[in-house]
Amino acid sequence: MDRKYQVLGDRPPPPAEDFKGIILTLLWEKNEHLLNVVEEFYRKEKRSVTRPDCMYDTFDQCAENIGKKILEYQSQTNEYHNSCLIELRAQMRRFEELLPQVCWLVMENFKENHWKRFCTSIREIQKQCWDYQKQLEKRKDENAQSLHPNLGHPAHFQEMESLCRMEEKRQEDVDTMIRETGEKLEESTRKCGRLFITSLATFAEKFLLQLDEVVTIDDVQVAKMEPRRQKTSILIRRKLTGLSLEEESEKPLIERGSRKWPGIKPTKFTIQNKILLRKTSSITTTKTTLGHLAAVEARDAVYLKYLASFEEELKKFRDDNTLQVKAAQRWKDSWKSSIHTIQGLYL
Repeated sequence: MDRKYQVLGDRPPPPAEDFKGIILTLLWEKNEHLLNVVEEFYRKEKRSVTRPDCMYDTFDQCAENIGKKILEYQSQTNEYHNSCLIELRAQMRRFEELLPQVCWLVMENFKENHWKRFCTSIREIQKQCWDYQKQLEKRKDENAQSLHPNLGHPAHFQEMESLCRMEEKRQEDVDTMIRETGEKLEESTRKCGRLFITSLATFAEKFLLQLDEVVTIDDVQVAKMEPRRQKTSILIRRKLTGLSLEEESEKPLIERGSRKWPGIKPTKFTIQNKILLRKTSSITTTKTTLGHLAAVEARDAVYLKYLASFEEELKKFRDDNTLQVKAAQRWKDSWKSSIHTIQGLYL
């Protein structure tokens, strides 16, 4: 068979799994099959023709028309493939533009979950403190009710001494409770803070490495498009302004390539409270996308938000502890004053 009719080549294309490769194989096989059928038909001297208006006079005319049709189908395949690439690249570009919103939500959710766990641990400590405090308040009320003026009489000296010892023991228990509760709250707060920062650094690293696996517009083949013809007036203006006469290619959303992202930095507050003394390890990614950038920015933002809430809670614990110490001291002074007054009644 004349090679001029084998418009897709005289040899079958290599095996392929991509869309264009599969279609090319199908077209090549159909072209070969049709040419063999047509050649056999035109070699016959007697031909049974049912639709002579659709017949060509010679084999050459028929084969040429088949070649044109095959090339048209190939052209349609290329156009469809290009349109799919253009649409897919547009979708991938939009996906990357929206990806930062997801990264911020993920980091915010991570912070909220850790903060809830922190609040739960604090409530458990406070509940234990409040339950014990109720017992101490009950003992305080009982001692206060037992303290009446006739205890100042020398005959009730032993009873007065016993009551004073009971109250002094209760006051010591209050002091111990206040001190230990404050220490537990501060230690639990620091522990949760250290755990949050460590977990955040690990989570951010894993998240960034997962973003390396996300398909971006750079991973999608660029469509083969014929360059648009610009008007002469536009080309002249571009030349006069020193711009390139060639059409500008699509600009990347962010500078691409591998990148080393900094770790979490300690602050004055984290150093003073021994939560974070040194910067966490840096993270190296193979890609740089808007998602990577947003993930690091969101990580640093939730870190600072957590520290602000953390510092506020720590200050609240210390203020409450100070108020409890002052209240306990006021009661001590009041008790001593009452004892002194009652004893003075019988001098």
